[in-house]
Amino acid sequence: MSVSVTGVGRIRHADTGTIYTIGPNELDWQGVGAEERSMGAEVTYEAAIEHTDLGSLTWTVWEYPIGAFNDQETEVGRHTLLENFQLGISDSDDAAVDREGRIQAMVDWFFENFEDPANRTPYESAEGGYIWIWGGPHDAAEEIGSNFSDEDQELIDAAVERVQRDGLTEWAPTEGPDDYDPEPNATEGEPDDEEASAENNEEDDGSGSSLEEILATIPPEPSGPIFDRTQQKKPDGALLSALREQATELVTHLEGTNGHQDLLQALIRYVATVNAAPASIPRLYTEGVFLENTAAQCEQEIAAGDRPPLPSTVSSGLASIRQLHGALIMSTPTGSALVEAADRYRAPSEDRDRLSQSIAEVAQAIRNTPSVFGPTARELAELAGSNAGKGERPERSNHAASLLVKRMLAGVGKILRFTGYVTIATVVGDGLTATGAGGFVMNSVTSLGNSAWVFLVSNIDAVRAFAAVAGADLVWLRQLVAWLQARL
Repeated sequence: MSVSVTGVGRIRHADTGTIYTIGPNELDWQGVGAEERSMGAEVTYEAAIEHTDLGSLTWTVWEYPIGAFNDQETEVGRHTLLENFQLGISDSDDAAVDREGRIQAMVDWFFENFEDPANRTPYESAEGGYIWIWGGPHDAAEEIGSNFSDEDQELIDAAVERVQRDGLTEWAPTEGPDDYDPEPNATEGEPDDEEASAENNEEDDGSGSSLEEILATIPPEPSGPIFDRTQQKKPDGALLSALREQATELVTHLEGTNGHQDLLQALIRYVATVNAAPASIPRLYTEGVFLENTAAQCEQEIAAGDRPPLPSTVSSGLASIRQLHGALIMSTPTGSALVEAADRYRAPSEDRDRLSQSIAEVAQAIRNTPSVFGPTARELAELAGSNAGKGERPERSNHAASLLVKRMLAGVGKILRFTGYVTIATVVGDGLTATGAGGFVMNSVTSLGNSAWVFLVSNIDAVRAFAAVAGADLVWLRQLVAWLQARL
């Protein structure tokens, strides 16, 4: 990119009153700086002149985001600027575009190979935090620097800054093909899944299956919005940029009010999600549902006189976010599928209430088990429980909340797979004690695996109720519950 210049600059001398004209060809533009912001680099260009009579004259232009004119400034000392150039950004110089592309290539490579450990790395507070069973923790500066050793250090630093802008500095590797046991292959001559389902519509309750068989059916990468990193179409860049700007501005307008702290916190979570790199449509979908619920509750309390009115800028800003958010979600196949799935959650009020109640109970159990679930998971569980069945579209709230809970329960199943297959010889009393394995034969099972079994056995009624009403994709959980009950 380069600075485009049309027109002339006309300046009146402060002492003599003489008017001087500066032509475009007198300006020699130089890139003098770049700073990473939420939508990429902000590049600064400057043209400085030492005029014989006027002294130092400086024109500055800011490009942000890449390819867009953001602002300009002219410094003529004590003289008077009568007429200024029309300044802009043109694409005749590809240097800035090349710079941005090289930075983004490093960022994309990093997120293809590393992830937030909250995705699937076990967490045990007794051991001081994450248990890095997949490797790590990894440092972004070390990994990017070693993989792109021939790249300019300034660009490496910019890529690291972009990766770590949410404050996370310790990373786990993304899932590899050997992380979990392979799915058992179908025996030659046996019917495939569709044929089998057509022949037998009844679901196996799992009570007669082996634990290995049940745990092997957990999806390798369960669907869900906690920290989705699947191969999804990238969101529309213009929509995403507009949504980021609008949401960030709305937080600024609301920070000065004391009567709407819950709405402010929902907005802050939404801004963090929309500014994440890369943006996760499932996570954004979920936070959008929760933000809508909080805003609707706020509007109801305002109408009832229980809260002060929102500033007009906040009300109009929320309306803009609703429009932009809906357009962004529906612009991707992932978002469209989530909305369609939510519509299928429509059910009679009695069934809807059962699902809401089961979500709340499992979410509370997750919050009460820090030995298995990390801080992020417990925070998301609180959001799921408090939003289940709420808002003007309770089926969409149940869908978003159940996605979070499903993902976390699948994580429990993965812990059991990793820590070793165990069997129950006998279970007495309440099944498991807080310090031991009770009747479990715990061969090479870590304390984390023991804690996961404690969680399931202690909350088996709540988990069973959730598995029964939360969807057909929880066959593995229903079978695991039946397997446990048959041995308790």
